[in-house]
Amino acid sequence: MINREDLVKNDNSVVSVISLEAYGNGEWHYHNEITEYVICIEGSLILEVKSISSPFMLEPGVLHKIEPQEIHRVVNGSNDLGKYLMIQNGKYDFVKVNVNTRK
Repeated sequence: MINREDLVKNDNSVVSVISLEAYGNGEWHYHNEITEYVICIEGSLILEVKSISSPFMLEPGVLHKIEPQEIHRVVNGSNDLGKYLMIQNGKYDFVKVNVNTRK
């Protein structure tokens, strides 16, 4: 299960705290114009980017920048709650991608 708490949401930016339950994951997706920053704030998370073979391990305090059109998702690979701060800059869109297909 995913819980999202929007802290800031306007036409040009979104700042949210997202919680992932044990072994939970977000959907594969991309954004056409948004630059997204993910900062782990609790637990141990995995950022998977489809164009890169090795995932990024996110521990508390670790930041990763996701460029527009990068297909990605965040996964909680542990049995503990995971939380991250998501900062998005740009006109919001969320384009779901089937993991077995390409954009």
